[in-house]
Amino acid sequence: MNNTTQINLFTKAILFFKVVYFGVSNVILTGSLEKKWAEQYIQKLERDFGAKLNSSVVKRTVVSFGGFIPLASNAFTRLRNRTSNLGERERLLLYFLCSAIFDDFTDKKELSSDDLYQISFHPEEYQPKRIEEKIFLHAHLKLRAYVKNKNLYHSIVTELFQVQKDSANQFNSFLSEEELKHITFTKGGSSTLLCHFYLDFDASEIEQKCWRQLGVLFQLTDDLLDIFDDLQVGQDTLPIRIKDVQVLTAFFEEQMEIMKNLIAELPFPYKSKEQMVFSIASICSVGWIALHQLSTIQGDQPEIANIKAVERKALIVDMAKISNLLFCTKFTYDTSIKWINDIHFSNGTN
Repeated sequence: MNNTTQINLFTKAILFFKVVYFGVSNVILTGSLEKKWAEQYIQKLERDFGAKLNSSVVKRTVVSFGGFIPLASNAFTRLRNRTSNLGERERLLLYFLCSAIFDDFTDKKELSSDDLYQISFHPEEYQPKRIEEKIFLHAHLKLRAYVKNKNLYHSIVTELFQVQKDSANQFNSFLSEEELKHITFTKGGSSTLLCHFYLDFDASEIEQKCWRQLGVLFQLTDDLLDIFDDLQVGQDTLPIRIKDVQVLTAFFEEQMEIMKNLIAELPFPYKSKEQMVFSIASICSVGWIALHQLSTIQGDQPEIANIKAVERKALIVDMAKISNLLFCTKFTYDTSIKWINDIHFSNGTN
């Protein structure tokens, strides 16, 4: 064994440890602590307002927040050699609470179109009737007051508001694939881009592009995980529309490649960007399990002819299974090695 091989093996061993720590196990260990903190915060908020939120709203908020902090927020703060601080975490929790409540406003038609507009863009004048509206206003106003670049913030909020309305058309089977892509990319991209406003530093243009592309990956992954549920309610998504899994996989890979190239452009030290690579690869690994399951369903057929007839257990992704955790670890490691090498090469690093 020559010295170069020894160095390569040692480097790979170190990278494997980092992948396990900053990738797969990070969301399990750190995520569980963040979920407990989020539950306690929401309970205090409910006590302050003297009423209980819908349990579904609380669950969705806690789950989203628990995954987002270790894999997304910390990925950006670690570029600056730290994890997300208390103020950032509080604002992000309030954001996810707003998002979960707003989803019910729209999906369950709890508010009229006029009320949706008023509570979003004229919150000071809106007269809330229920606990959900009161807490939405509390969080919305607190977040808006913190944001420094209010013009850009307003434009992204407007973009998200419009695409939330457009997403109702996903129950319309006559949407073209391009229209479906636009809704998917804009909904995921704008909702995640908003998060950067709640951190204690200004994000450069390239960093904002990373946030938006991360949102695209989040949305695609969510759609892959929610295929069965979306089929039950008649909601059309790209993983349902694109019936050839090879085409769908190539599409997902293309979005990952865009993310990798954006990370390469970030003006931060190479070592700082390594940890972001681990996090993004870990996020994508869950979507990759769903793609693998869809590929098994398709087999050697040209496409999945009738996905509605597929059993639930074949479509859902059970992350409690050891085999899936091992799959995520291997995917995260393999992808991280490739991305790190590619970023080294693109940056001219030896």
